[in-house]
Amino acid sequence: MRCFYSFIIIFFFSLSLYAIKNLVKEGDEFYNNRNISKNPVKSKEIISESIKYYKEALKNNPGNDILLYKLTKAINFKYNYLPLKFSKIEKIKTYKSLLSKLNKAYKNNKNSKYLNYSLALIWGRYGELIGVLKAAKTGIAGKIKKYGERLYKLDKKFEDGIAGVILGRLHYKTPSIPFILSWPDMNKSEKYLRESAKLFPNNYWAKFYLADTLYNNEKIEEAKKYYKEILNISPDKNNYFEILAVKNSCKKRVKELNLFK
Repeated sequence: MRCFYSFIIIFFFSLSLYAIKNLVKEGDEFYNNRNISKNPVKSKEIISESIKYYKEALKNNPGNDILLYKLTKAINFKYNYLPLKFSKIEKIKTYKSLLSKLNKAYKNNKNSKYLNYSLALIWGRYGELIGVLKAAKTGIAGKIKKYGERLYKLDKKFEDGIAGVILGRLHYKTPSIPFILSWPDMNKSEKYLRESAKLFPNNYWAKFYLADTLYNNEKIEEAKKYYKEILNISPDKNNYFEILAVKNSCKKRVKELNLFK
């Protein structure tokens, strides 16, 4: 009888793993096809399916760091790369829900590069929504720094040098507030971003952010070189909306700076 119950338990456990594997496979397929259409509405439908399958898979394995990382990337693509308007309320609700899942998993897996990446990224997105000054005063900037630095120590080459990009942009965007926030440093911003841009020449966000930092550091001609490079890249079929997003951000920035008249 005991053997029978053991068999039943193993059977249902194996069935559960098989179901999760299939859900992840479906989620991956939709994610990999996110740029198959240049129509952002169609792409939104595709990435939403990916998010749905990842969430379903997480129900039976909520602490899986790789699954949470996949979900993070899908959500980030939907709300930050597609040229569509989403309400602030919807984005905040989504980010808070994801942060709750990530924080629970992180308690037992602090050295996961997948979780440190995801937490640094989503806290950053949340901070963008509520405003830089508020994010700095409420400790969100400190959270981004904590997870970004841990990721940098764990694997600075992960996701094309994303740790350096996050930290470099953080030092650029975060205001120095006397007696509250003294760590923001433009020299560190330049150091991190130069490293990521050098290690991964196709990381155009690293180069765009580096251009902003260089401009701020009064290295105007070098900044203009990177801005021009971003403006001249052509979106490829695998990263169409990601590259379109960085190009559009660059166009807006050079217009604000009144460059290339």
